[in-house]
Parts: sequence; structure tokens; C-alpha cells
Amino acid sequence: MITIRDIEICRFRSIRDAKLADLHDFSVLAGLNNSGKSNFLRALNLFFTGQPEPELPFNLTRDFYRGELSAKKKKNIRISVHFTLPTTFRFRGSLKPVEDLLGRDFTITKEWAFRQTDTTVYVNRSPTPLPPDDVLKVTQFLSLISFRYVPNRVIPTEIIRKEQQALRDV
Repeated sequence: MITIRDIEICRFRSIRDAKLADLHDFSVLAGLNNSGKSNFLRALNLFFTGQPEPELPFNLTRDFYRGELSAKKKKNIRISVHFTLPTTFRFRGSLKPVEDLLGRDFTITKEWAFRQTDTTVYVNRSPTPLPPDDVLKVTQFLSLISFRYVPNRVIPTEIIRKEQQALRDV
């Protein structure tokens, strides 16, 4: 099992800056209505799938933190996820270059910015973005993770119908 230890979200929808630290195998988000729980999950969905919600394409103008829209500083969304791989986790042979790049304890950061077509990817808090070949390795790692954000307005039978095969596989 791949374990997420920390999550940081900056300037996504209603979230200016948020960090969840010291996560374990089972974690719960709890809070008042309109406190940002769903936006936190949307940010994770963006990180893993490239979309804030299923079938909703990313739009920086819509998804950027509203509190800084008029500010003259660079407008970007940044999401970091710190992973710790357990000793029982093994990369298959073809993914050895991915393991060499990431190691067993690492942080992947993705950044989206205005007037920038591609997502910028960083590893382990480096100030230097990864080159395209290494971004592909990060993408290969992230493809090993099955993340599903299910909006609360969705009818459960719709989810089961759409996700039937994935649920059966799990």
C-alpha cells in the first residue's frame, strides 16, 4: 500500500494555504459546512487526475483562490503530496527508473499557473522543475494509485454503475 503522509494545498478555490500532516492509513476530513472539505478533495482529484471533479476540466480562472484574484503577484495553484512507501511495496522491474528518481520517501509537487499550458512538476521540494522524461516517471508512479473523488451530489447507484468494474477489481 502506498501511504500519503502529508498534503499541502495553496491557492485552490476556497483554500489559501492548508496542510494536513502526519496522516496514517485511515484519515477522516471533518468540519462545518463550507469549511473547505470538498475543495480539499477536489484539489487531490486535480493532483491525481488533472481534473478538479470527474468530467469537469481544470480551469485556472475558476479554480484559483478568490482572495488573491486582484493581487499583482503570480497566480498559481500548488499541490504537494508526501509519500512514504512501505517496505512491502515493490516496483515492478520496468519501473526501476521511477524508483531511482523518487526513492521510498518523497514529495511530489504540481503547480498550475496562468499562461502556462503544462503542469510544472517538482520532486522533494526542489526549486527546479523536472525535465519531461522525469515528469513521465512521476506520471507512471501516480498511475499506480487509484484515486476517486465522488461529489456528494452524485446518486450512489450512478457511482456503482460507472465504477462497477473498478469496485469489482478492488
